[in-house]
Amino acid sequence: MKDADLKISLENLQKLNDRIRRTEEMKLYDLSLVSESLAQAFFSYREDFDVLTSFSLLTENHAISRTHSDDDALPENGKLLRQKESFESLMEDVSLASFFMQSLENKKWFLTESDFFWQTVVNRKVSFASDALTEEAYEVFSEEYGEFTPLVFPSVKEAVKALEDGESGYCLLPFEEDEGNRFSHTQEWIEKYDLKIVAVTPVYGYDGAANMKYALLSDTLSVLPYSKEDDRYLELRLPEHDALFGLGAIVEYFGFSVLKIGKIPKSNENRYFAVVKSEGQSFLPLLVFYSLFSPDVSFVGIYKNLET
Repeated sequence: MKDADLKISLENLQKLNDRIRRTEEMKLYDLSLVSESLAQAFFSYREDFDVLTSFSLLTENHAISRTHSDDDALPENGKLLRQKESFESLMEDVSLASFFMQSLENKKWFLTESDFFWQTVVNRKVSFASDALTEEAYEVFSEEYGEFTPLVFPSVKEAVKALEDGESGYCLLPFEEDEGNRFSHTQEWIEKYDLKIVAVTPVYGYDGAANMKYALLSDTLSVLPYSKEDDRYLELRLPEHDALFGLGAIVEYFGFSVLKIGKIPKSNENRYFAVVKSEGQSFLPLLVFYSLFSPDVSFVGIYKNLET
């Protein structure tokens, strides 16, 4: 190689930038072709299956879900290189999810948030342990979503059991302390019984001295009406790798923000929860992305804080 070839110049830098740009354009073109193929397969599955099953078939039959390798045996520089490659691959997946949604829209097939949840009829009974703060939260939820039938129990544990047994369709539980810390027993019940968050409201007590949040929970995911003025929240349950690698970049790409992330107490599989905030827009891009590439990520709820 001649010294002239190694010389740093504006001309050589421009050539390098042009080469990088062409490479990126080719990647995007390839991703667009893959997305078109996935959209065709999705339509084929949709002739016989619902949306959730169709996404499962896509991940099973088209080898698009992400796998994570163990980098512990690699030298330090090898780990850094692997992380860089993994992040680039992750962002390609994000682009592919966007292309996939565009391919569906071009074919006049429009997904909604509700398509990702099993649609079942939930009875209007709410179980809870009676105290002044819980009753205040019950009044807020009843005013917002219509009258419920209260089922009052001596303890919170019995109220949760009523939901688990199907006696009630909803359960009302203390959710967060005033500092924003989540009550550990509530988080444990959400994990243990796979409960879904329907809505959250702050309560202050009749004298205004309290400052807590209560959650309306169900065993069924649902999307309640909202407006573009509402701050909305998507809660995810994630394996450790998905929680600690790339979550912020994925969420930011789609125009959202990570509000909170924490380890689920007493989780034997190092699982985490993450709360993603939206300012009135649909969470559909994230639902599509995780359904395509991370089937181990589950959706715990899409809800709004009734304070806002």
